[in-house]
Amino acid sequence: MELTTPTAYKLKILDIAIAAVVIAFTVWSGLVVYGSQSETVRVRIEGSGQSWLYPLTEERTIAVSGPLGDTIVRIENGTARIETSPCPNQTCIAGQQIQHVGDWNACLPNRVLIRGEGDGAEDSEIDIVAW
Repeated sequence: MELTTPTAYKLKILDIAIAAVVIAFTVWSGLVVYGSQSETVRVRIEGSGQSWLYPLTEERTIAVSGPLGDTIVRIENGTARIETSPCPNQTCIAGQQIQHVGDWNACLPNRVLIRGEGDGAEDSEIDIVAW
């Protein structure tokens, strides 16, 4: 009985072409999915039955009245956050900063909501059950 050694597999031109197509498709799909992330993000602030829309590029401080008092929202360095609130547990202050479309934070006891919006934000609305 004679032992044979396996021969090395040689890449053929079709193998290289298939690999190139797979890599090109992966890059293209990444650009399609993540390429639209460069839209202008604005922050919508809702409270007391009113709604305000501000760009994240302008620094400002907004006082939003609620049933418990004023919730202070601060916009600076391209983010928006709840700075102070009269609610008892203060979880909204430790909550998420708004930087991207779809980000949101809320002070539920004071009924104040802040969320990131952009050009295509209609698809990422918060439903009434979450509010």
